[in-house]
Amino acid sequence: MAEGELSRSSGPGPRWRYAALGIVVVEFIVLGWIAANAYSINSPIPDKVVGPAGQVVFTGADIIAGQQVFLRYDLMDNGTLWGHYEAGTNLTANHAHGAMMGVFGMLAVAMLVFVLRQMSSQENWVRTQKYVKVSFWGLNIGLGLMLALSLFPTGVLQLWDVIQNGYWHGRSAAFLDSPIMSDLEWARLPADAIFIVFGVVPLVIATVRTYLHSKGKPLAAAPAAQDKETRHAG
Repeated sequence: MAEGELSRSSGPGPRWRYAALGIVVVEFIVLGWIAANAYSINSPIPDKVVGPAGQVVFTGADIIAGQQVFLRYDLMDNGTLWGHYEAGTNLTANHAHGAMMGVFGMLAVAMLVFVLRQMSSQENWVRTQKYVKVSFWGLNIGLGLMLALSLFPTGVLQLWDVIQNGYWHGRSAAFLDSPIMSDLEWARLPADAIFIVFGVVPLVIATVRTYLHSKGKPLAAAPAAQDKETRHAG
């Protein structure tokens, strides 16, 4: 195959680009509909609020002025198109767990495993590697179940309640302590157990084992260097 043909065939084709563009368009159409629906059921602003003695506590103009302060400084991004209607609900926790542990946390684990491999001899790494493999599956499966069994479904239910009844109700104790929300919170327990028992504990064992084995010993050579030395010795 010619070099020009190879460069033209590499990378995603136009169908993938159209599919990605279509997903973005559909997403913002749905978000726009949610925004219009949330705006239509917005709570009315009273002309004024008076105290028990009949004095004016604040007026509707004061409420609007306060809203503008929040909008100007982006103090609360809940209920807006750009916040994807997730700020302040369990969808925020869902995103935080998936992004922080799923990306940066796993990157930190990968760096730790890299260090463990560099500190281990070939013989010790064969014994340690099994703990790392178990930890890999435990961390990923546990995190995935956290999102699928608890955080994402409770976030969707909370988001729907925010759209129907207002942000205050979706954050109220009456909603958060409802039977379905409580059941979904408890459904996270198996995921947490898998994450800790099969994810964190094996990684701790691998770390402690490598430390004890390498204590007082020079750092092991890189795997490629070890293989090269073995070939030369042969």
